[in-house]
Amino acid sequence: MPYQLHSSENLSAGLHRIFLEELDAVMETLTSGDADVHKQIHETRKSIKRLRAVLRLGRRGIGGKVFRREDAFLSGVAKTLSDTRDMAAMLSCIEKLAPQVSDDQQALLRQLSTEVTKQAESAAAEATAASGVLIAVTTQFQEARERLGAIQFHADTFKALEKSLKEIYRDGRSLMGHISQEGDANMIHQWRKKAKHLWYDMLILSDIWPAVTIPLASEIHALAETLGFHHDLEVLLIALDGQTLLKGKTKGKTKLIKTVRDLQETMLRQAMPLGGKIYSLKTGSFVDCLNAWWNIWRLTHTSLTPAL
Repeated sequence: MPYQLHSSENLSAGLHRIFLEELDAVMETLTSGDADVHKQIHETRKSIKRLRAVLRLGRRGIGGKVFRREDAFLSGVAKTLSDTRDMAAMLSCIEKLAPQVSDDQQALLRQLSTEVTKQAESAAAEATAASGVLIAVTTQFQEARERLGAIQFHADTFKALEKSLKEIYRDGRSLMGHISQEGDANMIHQWRKKAKHLWYDMLILSDIWPAVTIPLASEIHALAETLGFHHDLEVLLIALDGQTLLKGKTKGKTKLIKTVRDLQETMLRQAMPLGGKIYSLKTGSFVDCLNAWWNIWRLTHTSLTPAL
């Protein structure tokens, strides 16, 4: 079923269903035997992010102790996997960057791509190491499956979601305000994470008014992707500032770094007005809107349900 609550289920059952479905998705990915180890890692990380989003949204109903324990477990697994994706992320960034630079810089990017690829290939143990990481993660999830599956979301009304929704929206709104004045790369990356958290929440709640929530979720995702590309460019800049890539290409490297920084500024200019629309409401007003839509959605379903 989709990553969303349904009007035919109560809130606690819906959150539990979504959590179990994502937990099953993790196990299916980890035990699929896919030859593409990095694809497995990517899909596993996606499901872990979705699991953590459900925990965050429903944390009032599961209790602080359980939330902190299981969120720490999932965060630890995600960090274990994140170390294996750096090269792939950099190659993806180079690919996105290529159409937006001059011909001479495209030649430099091709050389950079070749060097990054060689670095990945020269680490002959990388795939083996990644496989070893996956085996370890699979074991961790198998051992934790029963414990995670037993989590109960004690939530009957929208009020159980309010605290988390307010925190996620308020934090994103606050970060956007600081970035417009003094934002640095790390702050922008933090904003991206908060936007991603809000996107997951809107997906979960998307059935309450699909004509509004689905387009809104799409805009939030676009914001997160724009900020994500800004972060990927920052990772590329850090690599270019090092001494191992594009040796002997000092002049071309300097020009490329300037181009990347200019593109970062473009990404931020695109993100700010989009963020301004998404975070245009004050936190309380935004959550009040969701609450009103939720109540009407639940009332409509109740009124259409025939009496037994």
